[in-house]
Amino acid sequence: MSFGFPGTKEEIAKAIDEVRISRKGKIIFLASAGNFGPYQDDTFPASHPAVIAFRATTSLGKFLETNPTNENAVVFGTFGDDIPQRLREYRSQVCQPGTSAATAIAGGIAAMILSYVTVLPMLVIWEDKVGLLSMSWTTEGMQKLFHRMSDDMGNRKRFLNPIKFFSDRPTDLARYCAIYDCLQGK
Repeated sequence: MSFGFPGTKEEIAKAIDEVRISRKGKIIFLASAGNFGPYQDDTFPASHPAVIAFRATTSLGKFLETNPTNENAVVFGTFGDDIPQRLREYRSQVCQPGTSAATAIAGGIAAMILSYVTVLPMLVIWEDKVGLLSMSWTTEGMQKLFHRMSDDMGNRKRFLNPIKFFSDRPTDLARYCAIYDCLQGK
């Protein structure tokens, strides 16, 4: 969700809760944290407990000054700046730097992770007898995976960097073990 409001919007909160119940928790919501700087809290729905909020970073993981500050929790950021000029010219209203762009990128990363986790047991010929990999389809599971696939940038900020995660584990078996351990809480 690349939109945000100050304060809670009950209709949206109710919709999020209803979808989570109907999907038995097997859904992941991402939302942009806002672009109004460090003196404003996360916007809603990013502040909803079932939503993973995203902040914008440069391509090197530097968090933008327009991100809200959240000193009480670990926060995630990903590419929301350094958008190629030709894309900004082509879709000038859509391709603006900020948390909306970062949230869209994070959604793509989440989709890639879910696709990979779905086929991974077949690639390594390993049966997930306890169904732990299905936890990746939940907010809690995806937060754990994002945490494992991110770099610590200091001050409770984590730069989502799946390229490093995958290149540091060159085989499907190594990735399977890392993902499994992550979801187990190790």
